[in-house]
Amino acid sequence: MKKNILILIHVIFIMATLLIFSFSSIVTLEHLGNIPHYHMSEIYFSENVHNVKFIIFSLGIFIFTIYTTIGITSRIAKRLYKREQQLKETLEELNNAEEAKQKYIMAVVHEIKSPIVAAQSIIELIQNGYVGEVNEQMKRKLGRTKTRTDEALKLINNILRISKLKLLNDITFTKVDLLKTLKIVLSQKTDIIKNKHIELKVNDFRSRKNEIDCDPIMLELVLSNIIGNAVKYTKENQAVYIDLNEDEKNITIETSDSGIGIPKNEIEKIFQQFYRATNLPSKYIEGSGLGLSLVKEIVERLNGSINITSPSKIANGDFPGTSVIIKLPITN
Repeated sequence: MKKNILILIHVIFIMATLLIFSFSSIVTLEHLGNIPHYHMSEIYFSENVHNVKFIIFSLGIFIFTIYTTIGITSRIAKRLYKREQQLKETLEELNNAEEAKQKYIMAVVHEIKSPIVAAQSIIELIQNGYVGEVNEQMKRKLGRTKTRTDEALKLINNILRISKLKLLNDITFTKVDLLKTLKIVLSQKTDIIKNKHIELKVNDFRSRKNEIDCDPIMLELVLSNIIGNAVKYTKENQAVYIDLNEDEKNITIETSDSGIGIPKNEIEKIFQQFYRATNLPSKYIEGSGLGLSLVKEIVERLNGSINITSPSKIANGDFPGTSVIIKLPITN
């Protein structure tokens, strides 16, 4: 690239030199009378075509202007090229750092699986009575504990999948039943929905029930994050609606809540990493501000789109709520 820039600068200098030589030759020939001179009295009043000092002075200014312009332009081009190279090196360093971070995350998270699997084995031993008799109430408690450890393992596997996605851009496209995936996600949120007495409605307005072409694990992660946020930021005795629609090309998943909403001037910022809305009460469940930025990245890699509006269509008095609208392509 640098070699090409230097060659281009040399070519421009040669062309400028030829231009100066040609123009100087024409002026000289005109001065000697070999080329007729046409005087324009409207432009200047003195006849300077035979004034040698004027000709030399004018040519000097012309040559100085041409070469100075080319010199300044070349210098700017070299500086821009140098800055571009610096930016490329910085970007490469950032990419290498991101790759190292993802590899570290994968290694650490993978190690976390071992004690959880070990805990599951112990729970199963107790459930099956290998360490003594267990009453029904205890079995139910152990069953719920086992369910939670299963969810923890699933979360760990999702994190590993995300890191792999960032490292290898590894997405597996296949036909996915949206409603089935949605039911899996909702089953994971049952306890918190019941505890907060949230009115949950799933409205499937689709007529053809088309499958979508995407990665099932990534889709589940997206839905889990969006629905989890809707439930998390909706107070007790409020509502969360999930509407499914379709057209010729896309399936639309619209999740609306009557929660705290998002300030209008912050909606465009909500997909930024680590950004959290300023209206979040300090007593709310903590979050990193990474969820929606990750969701947006996944949805776009699935060839879809995501938009957020607030207030939502089920806004309720002091609870403006938020609607998250995801569009994903239908399987061809």
